[in-house]
Amino acid sequence: MVEPYDLGLQQECYEEAVKRGCIMTGKFSLLPHIPGGVVMAATAYKHLKSTETHLLIALYTAFLIFLDDTFHEDMDEVAEFNSRFITNKPNEIPNLNVFAELLRDLPKYFNTIVANIMVTSTLNLVTALSLEQEIGGMKVSPSAHSFPTFSRTMSGASECYALFAFPQTIPVSKYVQALPDMVTYINNGNDVLSFYKEECAKETCNRVSVLAQCNAITKYNVPQGLADEAASCHLRICDILSDDAESLNAYNQFAKGYIGFHTSSKRYKLNELLGN
Repeated sequence: MVEPYDLGLQQECYEEAVKRGCIMTGKFSLLPHIPGGVVMAATAYKHLKSTETHLLIALYTAFLIFLDDTFHEDMDEVAEFNSRFITNKPNEIPNLNVFAELLRDLPKYFNTIVANIMVTSTLNLVTALSLEQEIGGMKVSPSAHSFPTFSRTMSGASECYALFAFPQTIPVSKYVQALPDMVTYINNGNDVLSFYKEECAKETCNRVSVLAQCNAITKYNVPQGLADEAASCHLRICDILSDDAESLNAYNQFAKGYIGFHTSSKRYKLNELLGN
């Protein structure tokens, strides 16, 4: 399932990024990361009617990819981002200032509770990037079974992506009980579908590898367990949302599109496995 790439949304993202003051050239350019954001918005959130929301999700995702791909060698700026965000102080890298502005714009698109969760979820992701560097090479205790999931939840902004799935015309009370399972579905789905990419890059700090260490098993046995857990979550989510057809439809469209995001994005290299 590969969705066609949305060139129109890409152009809108580029224009909006430039308008907001993004750097589009050099080491700290946002430009290479926009396609990943475009694919996310056009697949997982295809069901949303608002073009403004599509643009917001695409830019938000582009910034998360920018953070993940750009700052592995120099985390100092990222480490200071949250404190500067809270105190409204500027960052030395202009694109981080644009990202902060984007987070402050969330209440313009979403109600207060939803926007608050989105912001805290995102700030946790930024903290997780610093934490990952701080504990790099740390030996994981065989008893620390909850730690891989704790750190993964911090790093995924999964609450934010779960909340993006629901149109703002739907009251939070209609879907909030499904959020914990949606977080697991999102995180596990990504861990399984990004495993091939991470193996190609010989990554060893991902959740699959850490779970394997904790459980003293080969990491090739881990993805099936994560997939099974995600499938169970999907069934529970559908049951929780069964009393509200609009929420259930939004979730089902998202769940299908979220898989499509991974199969459609070149980032995950799944075309090498799918043969297209």
